[in-house]
Amino acid sequence: MLGSTSGPAATRTPSVDVNAPDPIARQLQETAAEITSKEPQKLDPLTTLDSASAQGRTLTYHYRVSRRDASDDELVAFVRKNTLPKICSNPDMREGIDNYSITCRYSYLFPNSGTPVNVDIDAKACAGQ
Repeated sequence: MLGSTSGPAATRTPSVDVNAPDPIARQLQETAAEITSKEPQKLDPLTTLDSASAQGRTLTYHYRVSRRDASDDELVAFVRKNTLPKICSNPDMREGIDNYSITCRYSYLFPNSGTPVNVDIDAKACAGQ
């Protein structure tokens, strides 16, 4: 659903399926397109938010990490411990998750790895928060 044109990041123009039958899915596509249209965002010395994508009611944030210091299981536990409380306690995020069945996926690509480590935050994950 999301693509980009060739050329510098300033010309990245993700597409949005304006005919998507689900208005929530369409809004998530628009949000992903807005994130992707910006330059990659350096969040800390190791982590960069490269882009976002949406499929159905799942919004995926695509991160690139420059160093790997733990196993996949340890990374998932770290992300859940540090991200889950922030997302689940944010009233706007929680409303989308609880009332509109939105899943926020955090996808981390590490050096020398073709497969990202994914952490999903949905209503079930937030239930204990």
